[in-house]
Amino acid sequence: MGIDDINPPKSGRRWTGIALILSLAVNLLVAGVVIGAMLSGRPGHRPDDGMSSYGPFTRALSEADQRAVREAVRERGDPRAHRRELRAGFEAFLTELRRSPYDPAAAAAALERQHQQINGQILTVRGVLLDRLETMTDAERAAFADRLQQAVRKRKKPGPDR
Repeated sequence: MGIDDINPPKSGRRWTGIALILSLAVNLLVAGVVIGAMLSGRPGHRPDDGMSSYGPFTRALSEADQRAVREAVRERGDPRAHRRELRAGFEAFLTELRRSPYDPAAAAAALERQHQQINGQILTVRGVLLDRLETMTDAERAAFADRLQQAVRKRKKPGPDR
């Protein structure tokens, strides 16, 4: 086995480029789903509450706990301002996608800014949720766990092997 067998020729760069493109595509998909959920105006959905990032966790809370968590999230930052920032970031990313010549580093930076904004909101909701769980009695936490388990089971779709 020679040195050429250990170090493949420069075709590895091609795979690196493909991996980068696939990674960008996955990031776009995730960002699109999260942003779409946060910005949607579905009936019964509260886009202003900032809690959509924790899905079944916040939906499994009692109505009173949902109100308390929603209020605590609002106290930590204006969800409408957060949505405006997300929209602006999304527009910046679209601008980068349409720029010619395309600058992958600028597109990645715009997407990273969006990731940071979304992650910040998720961390806020997580902190508020954990604070709320700490105030619950054992029975309230057990009831929450039951509702959460049911919510997760309802969302699971049986596959062909089930």
